[in-house]
Amino acid sequence: MKVQWKLAFVVFAREPNMPKKCTNPDSETNIRRIDTKGTHGFQVHFDRQGNIYTRFFSDIGCGGKEKAREEARKFRDDLKEKIPKSQTGIPAWTGTPRSNTGKMGVSFTKEMRNGREEIIVQTTVRFEKGVSMNRKFRAYGNDLEAAIQQAVEWRSAVIAERMEREREQAQFFNE
Repeated sequence: MKVQWKLAFVVFAREPNMPKKCTNPDSETNIRRIDTKGTHGFQVHFDRQGNIYTRFFSDIGCGGKEKAREEARKFRDDLKEKIPKSQTGIPAWTGTPRSNTGKMGVSFTKEMRNGREEIIVQTTVRFEKGVSMNRKFRAYGNDLEAAIQQAVEWRSAVIAERMEREREQAQFFNE
């Protein structure tokens, strides 16, 4: 992961069931208000595809709190046009499927069951980061296309659920 640092800081991940942290009411989307013992100002912050873009506008350096806010907003708006769009909620996989069905994450095989050969369609999907789910579908009456369709629909539903959950989490952290 390539990181571009303008100001050193630490990011802590929170569990979804933890109480929401207190945010400064002066903070805005992609602009954080920082008020600590020796630091007062606004930090513009973007995280795009593993790259972190950040810049700090201090109250003293900009000639006051409102001027620092204005400069931070101007910088945010200019930077937003120059960096890649947010990928939040977009599946991380791209490209062509490398399976024998031509469908991403779906393949078929033959298994021996009770002395006879059955066609099994198996699908894999990441339910959440680092957690895979697998499911098998039997091709009854050798209806391979129907089993593939079932697998694709199930996989699409799981991906849609994950995307919705990640969108909600992104909105929760941006509030």
